Amino acid sequence: MANSNLPRRIIKETQRLLSEPAPGISASPSEDNMRYFNVMILGPTQSPYEGGVFKLELFLPEEYPMAAPKMVDSLLGAFTVTLLPGRTVLHVRFLTKIYHPNIDKLGRICLDILKDKWSPALQIRTVLLSIQALLSAPNPDDPLSENIAKHWKTNEAEAVETALYVRFWYFGAARFLDQLQKIAARGMFKEHVEIRDGVFDAGGNKIVLNNVCAIAKVLKDHVIS
Repeated sequence: MANSNLPRRIIKETQRLLSEPAPGISASPSEDNMRYFNVMILGPTQSPYEGGVFKLELFLPEEYPMAAPKMVDSLLGAFTVTLLPGRTVLHVRFLTKIYHPNIDKLGRICLDILKDKWSPALQIRTVLLSIQALLSAPNPDDPLSENIAKHWKTNEAEAVETALYVRFWYFGAARFLDQLQKIAARGMFKEHVEIRDGVFDAGGNKIVLNNVCAIAKVLKDHVIS
């Protein structure tokens, strides 16, 4: 680990992330830039994201952990982080597309500890655990995506179904039904799961598998920028 120029705080945090990873979370620094982390978060159980693997990027600025983190855009479509002159941020965003009221099309996250609730006592681990918790408990009352939040508040069951659509769609359209069948076979849902006559049924929440137009519209309107 090339860490001679890193503050001891970041070295210690990185070592703990690697030696004692939080359940369902993987975070490893890039070999080219030890302040840039490749992150993967497993979708929490009993959530619309269960069984999914979500990729994120996280970048620590020179002033970390003293400066209050703010969100900043990456170059659209890029996997590296460009910081604007004079801006001090802890940058973290989703790279995997997701249908969530607190995450926008660019993967930016609405989370209080990334804004005014930041404290130098918090750590990378805290941020990632908070993001994982946000997947378990979406908060449409403090949205980053107004349309998705409205959907969640007016028809939560349908919004959850849509989140499932989007998650499985990104396995690839050709593998969509195959993945649903594997999930049913493995019993990944706690409730009864069944596929019959083109319908995926998880605890009574039914998804019509041939509703490709509806899926495409969701992706166009809310997920793909």
